[in-house]
Amino acid sequence: MGTMRQAAATLLILVYVCHAEVVITAAGTNSICVMMRDMMGMLDTGVSGEYRCVGAVEGHRQFTLGEVDLLGTDAFVDEPGVQSIAIGAVPVAFGFHLQVTAVNSMVLDVDTIARILTRQITWWDDAAIAAQNPALNLPHAGIKLLFSEASDALQAVVQFANKSAHWPASGWDPHTTGVWYPTDEEFLNALEATEDAFGFAYFQNIHLRRIPFVVVQTQDGLKLPGWEDIDAAAEYYEVNGSALRTAVKGYPVMGVPYLSYNVETVAAAGRLCAITKLIYTMLNKSSGKEFIRNHMMAFESDGVNA
Repeated sequence: MGTMRQAAATLLILVYVCHAEVVITAAGTNSICVMMRDMMGMLDTGVSGEYRCVGAVEGHRQFTLGEVDLLGTDAFVDEPGVQSIAIGAVPVAFGFHLQVTAVNSMVLDVDTIARILTRQITWWDDAAIAAQNPALNLPHAGIKLLFSEASDALQAVVQFANKSAHWPASGWDPHTTGVWYPTDEEFLNALEATEDAFGFAYFQNIHLRRIPFVVVQTQDGLKLPGWEDIDAAAEYYEVNGSALRTAVKGYPVMGVPYLSYNVETVAAAGRLCAITKLIYTMLNKSSGKEFIRNHMMAFESDGVNA
């Protein structure tokens, strides 16, 4: 397969100049809200757009009903007539709240994280956690798992944890292991307020709330979702989604957002040109890397760095 850029460029040779005044509508995953809203403000004269940050499930419902042109997801959409394009890589972080220790981070490997999520480890002072964090005064307290119903980060977490021999071969039903909150906002509020809590979300949400997060221990050393790891992911920005998932270097828990559209539907509505140009611009913006930094990480403009 050619790169996404080559495919988009080939199509743009035919439709680069868009004459009609159109409105592009999109909905889906919260992981690309900032990026999509920014891009919608950079459309050509006569073209306007809206991205609804409603989560992938609700976005797919609206897409299926024909209420929106574009669907944002964190998984490849394999449906008849639908074109699905990977547009980047977004880090997912494991956040926690241990008031007793007042620490900003701890180290955990994939086996320990998998065992925590599946309730094979239920105490903060478990030997596996203590061995990786000898300097921390871990409390003998039960680990409280918290989740967000609205989060689209689950797939990235499952792909990561599935690498552990401790991950159940029969699969994992997270609804049986923790407390669920209907929105990301309520989940983050609970993670901040609940002592001994553990959960996951897109890194920008964890970081902007100043919630302590896990540094992941890998065979190549300690990894955290900083600029170098985002750049490493961007090296694979142009290849298809499957290769992007398996080839990412550095920080190992990365979501892959996609934009999908039904070619025949948007062409019949006269919006194919504008949508193609939107995606082409996204894939080429600042060679991908700066674009990911500025619009996927969504940091506050107060000098905060990863």
